[in-house]
Amino acid sequence: CLCQALLAQDGNELKLKNINLALAFSKQHEVPLSKFIENINFIPLETTTSSLIGESADFEVTKDYIIVRQNRTDLKGQMLLFDKNTGKYIREIGKYGKGPGEYFSYCYVPFNPIEKTLYTLNRSRNILVFDLSGKTISEINTRTPSFINSKGKNEKADLSANNISWVSMLDSDIFVGYVRNNSGKEDKKIVLLSKQGIIKIFPNHMTWNKQGYVLGIGGHSGISQFYRWNNKISYYENFCDTLFYVTKESLIPLYYFDLGSKKIPYSKQGELTMSKFLQLDFILISQIFENSNYIFLKVVQKNKDYLGFVDKNNSNATFCKPNSTSISTFKDDI
Repeated sequence: CLCQALLAQDGNELKLKNINLALAFSKQHEVPLSKFIENINFIPLETTTSSLIGESADFEVTKDYIIVRQNRTDLKGQMLLFDKNTGKYIREIGKYGKGPGEYFSYCYVPFNPIEKTLYTLNRSRNILVFDLSGKTISEINTRTPSFINSKGKNEKADLSANNISWVSMLDSDIFVGYVRNNSGKEDKKIVLLSKQGIIKIFPNHMTWNKQGYVLGIGGHSGISQFYRWNNKISYYENFCDTLFYVTKESLIPLYYFDLGSKKIPYSKQGELTMSKFLQLDFILISQIFENSNYIFLKVVQKNKDYLGFVDKNNSNATFCKPNSTSISTFKDDI
């Protein structure tokens, strides 16, 4: 499997916690919302002519701010900053465009609370760094950064290709990039990049037969999911089975998600159109994140979403059964 190949090269021991998702999915339960939270706070975001939010937007909640990233048909791209406690609109960060200091697309690297900066990509797919005033303060080169290869020689690699997504930061200086295996034969998996150059390239050992299509569920298109918890970056790739920690030296496997016969083989992803996938009994993990006690999962099966969670203390998994409206969710007893 992928994790065995990665660990073999780094000399780490394979120590995984096995999570039987297939068994949990077959025995769904009614789960009260009060199991996880005590109350809910609603923060209405201030509506002005400058802060209108469309139907398709991504929200990031930090200690002090609510950050909205969106693409609007009239403005193409926006990053809006709101006060977390009051919902008051503060300002727009940066400007969409092709000129100097303007961004052309998002990189979805989360807000950096230490440096108090936000990130986008310009027309050349270099990383632009913005401060909270909306000013561009630096530009990180992704076109030909240098790195030391496995033979100890200095090389350069062009990271400006569209199949690389900048998704997180390992610390205040190192960016994490994920290389999508669109061709089926991609030899890179994850790239660590700083202002000085490439820190590390983790190789990809998995292949699939390219047939002109990559299965897309819920906008994930067979790609990866990264999130930060407890000052660690976790990584999970659709069509794989393992949740990793990302470090400067290695990818450390932590949880193995056993889907049994409902797992989509990595090699088959190019053969499954959406219509074929929805006819079969496969399960795909479409969202994942965690807190101190639980890992929360949303999975897709036969065009329906199911909500589940894993108790980190005992590695037991639970899925919520659908309610009267056929939606799988926690029962709102609050």
